[in-house]
Formats: sequence, structure tokens, C-alpha cells
Amino acid sequence: MTPSRKPHPARLLAGLLIAPLALALGACSGSSAATDEASASQASSAESWPRTIEFDGGSVTLDEAPQRIVALSSDVADVAMQLVDASRIAAVPDINRSADQSLQYETAATIEGSLASGANAEVEEVLAFDPDLVLVTTRHDAETDAFDQMEQAGVPVLAITNGWDSPETFQQNVAVIGRALGAEDEAAAVSQAYGERWQKVTDALAGVPDDDQPSTAMLRIIAGSIYYCGPGSINQAVLSAAGASLASETIGLTSSQRAEVEQVVESAPERIVLLDSTGRGRSQYDELLSNPGLQAVPAVADDQVLLVSAAAMSSGSGGIDALEQIAAWLHPDLF
Repeated sequence: MTPSRKPHPARLLAGLLIAPLALALGACSGSSAATDEASASQASSAESWPRTIEFDGGSVTLDEAPQRIVALSSDVADVAMQLVDASRIAAVPDINRSADQSLQYETAATIEGSLASGANAEVEEVLAFDPDLVLVTTRHDAETDAFDQMEQAGVPVLAITNGWDSPETFQQNVAVIGRALGAEDEAAAVSQAYGERWQKVTDALAGVPDDDQPSTAMLRIIAGSIYYCGPGSINQAVLSAAGASLASETIGLTSSQRAEVEQVVESAPERIVLLDSTGRGRSQYDELLSNPGLQAVPAVADDQVLLVSAAAMSSGSGGIDALEQIAAWLHPDLF
């Protein structure tokens, strides 16, 4: 397998959400029993090998369907576990084993290899799994460094370079990863089911006027600090599709930032969504929400606060579970 890196335009897979791929649909659960028969079936494809998979900023050539996949980032790991049998995945990040962080945690628990996320993984640690394909999202500098180091070591690497920030990019990423794993049919099934669920929500909310879309903020905890969520991940697309107006836009956020009392007061959200990535529930936000300066904020004054598992909003699931939960909370009469 020969990795190569060369600039070229991103290949856009347009129309996936509105018109889901019409490929044959097959079983796409990553939690089935690991058998040779299942692995062989999922590795098969009408497209011949070797094949070259292009991505924004490079390409990777694979001689055959990979059997020792290492995922450095939680989002690509979540997708891989939905597409192929766990026996083909050599290692996933520790974070994927947490029910608070990943919807695929049960499958992740069956995978022997475990490693830090792409931002912390050591090259030697990754190479010890003898990977024939490494998957990574180059969202952070450290993950980009890991990508470069894997290529220098001669390991085939597929990099996802977008922010997983919309339903379209989620489906694009599923399709690209599916082609690399020889699991196009499984990728089409995941994409179609996802698109249908997303469309069902947006269809139900199609007639909701702007004035009935409550201003909504989303907060999450990263490395022990509370962040006010902004553009750059799927969360803003989920809030919009769920029938909310974005409180983050009223204060001009261009990315997620550490939450300050003044920010929340200025944005004055009518609703607040709290993401729980630790299993500690709402209590981890008590210090902020009990601040005297926030008591006049509509969402706090009216206790219009919803706790959502970070797993439901995870990039590797496209945020679909969170979309359904938030939409039903904001517009209960429509669901």
C-alpha cells in the first residue's frame, strides 16, 4: 500500500442529504460478531483493488481492503465501527469506549487496541498495531503532525480535513471512509438512514416562522472548562435544523470559546442546551448557571435548560440523535 500526498480539489459528493445514495442496502452494524465470513463480506466491493482515494490535500492508494485499521480520531472511529466488523479495526481512541462520548462505545469495548486521541497519540504506539490504514481527522495541529509522521513512516493514511460541521460533510466523510474500507454498500446504508432522519425533522419544522424559533445557546465542557459553542462543528447545524435561532450569532462567535458570564448575558438565550461528556449531568454547570449575573437571562430565569449526551451530538454520528431530541424539546407540538 503506497501513500501519496499531493494538492488537488476536494471531491464533493453533492446531493447526499436530499437524495440519499441509491446503492444496495446491507447490514451496517459495527457491533456484530467478529467472524471471518463477515469480514470477507464487508471487504468485498464491485470496485476493484488497488484503488486510490482522494481527499482534500492528498490521496492514498490501497492494494486491498484494509484489515488492521487504526483510527486516531473519535469521529472517524465512530464511522469505521458502523461500516465494518470490529475484527478489522486494530485500535480506536480511549474516548470511543465512553458511553458519554460515543454511540459506538459497545463496539469499541470489543476492540483490543486502545490509544490516545490523534492529538496525543505517539507514532511508535500507533505503529505497534501494525496498521494497514490509519484514519485521522486533521482538526488540530497535533493531528496534522500525526498525519505527517504516519506518512513519513510509510503507513497509508486517510485524512478527513473538514470540520464535520454539516449533514452534507458527515455524509461525504462516510462515503469516503466507506470507499477506503471497501464498504460502499454499508456507507450508503448509513448515509441514507441518516439523511431520512434529518429530513423528517426538517420537514416537520418547515412551517415554523422565525419568530417561533427560540434563541438557543449550547454549552459544553472541554478539558474541564465550559465553552460556549460556536461554528466549526456539527452543533450549530443541529441547533438550526432543530428549529432554533443561534444565540452565538448575536455575539458574533466565529468558533467555540470559553464561556464567560458576560457572553451569556449579552446573547440572552431563551433556551440553553448543555452537553454532558462526563456523565456528571447538569451539576457540572451549576457554578456557572447559579452565578447571580445570569439569573435574568431568560433561559436561566425560566429554567429552559436541556441536558444532552455529548455522544448524541458527536461528529461521528452526525449529531442526529441530538437533532431529534432538541427539536422535540423546542417544538413538542410537532413531534
